[in-house]
Amino acid sequence: MSELEENVNNEAREFETKYKELQEQIVRAEEEKKKIGVELEELRKENQKLIQHANTKQKLQYHVQIKKENNLLKEEVSNLKKVFFSKIF
Repeated sequence: MSELEENVNNEAREFETKYKELQEQIVRAEEEKKKIGVELEELRKENQKLIQHANTKQKLQYHVQIKKENNLLKEEVSNLKKVFFSKIF
């Protein structure tokens, strides 16, 4: 075998080794991508739950505010009725 053929064979083996290493890196990267995708979906679900909880708290606070306002208006109506009826009779 000539020196040129030997060099070509050595280079071919090096390229083959590098190719296999790159294939392994691709497989590892795809596995990591899948793991990250699963983690991303879990974080999205958790975020959605947190948003819902925040909205629920806001809804409750709004509801309490409306009830307070409603009670004040009922009290005001009651006072106005008393004044009205006291002036009539």
